[in-house]
Amino acid sequence: MNQDDFNEAERRSKLRMQVIYEGAKKHKPWMVFNVGCIECGVSSDVVGFYATEEEAKQVAQACEDELHWRQSGQNAFAVFDLRAPQAQEYTDVIVKMKEKNT
Repeated sequence: MNQDDFNEAERRSKLRMQVIYEGAKKHKPWMVFNVGCIECGVSSDVVGFYATEEEAKQVAQACEDELHWRQSGQNAFAVFDLRAPQAQEYTDVIVKMKEKNT
């Protein structure tokens, strides 16, 4: 991939992310996330936000079927419930960080 192709891909990615985050402002608590390939250096990316778990799972499966091998690396598509509470270990670290900053 030459620099111009890379720059165009980056520009399209940024535009796509703007659209995604605008959609996330609405009440769509299910996120589909593309987990890229750390061994190959394939990027991870937010696919989108969805109103129902069923819709998110359908999108994840469709992406998995078509894009499981992207940019010369393996990809997995995961569904996350953004309403789920944070893991306690993260919550503890965030509390400590806020205490230090006050």
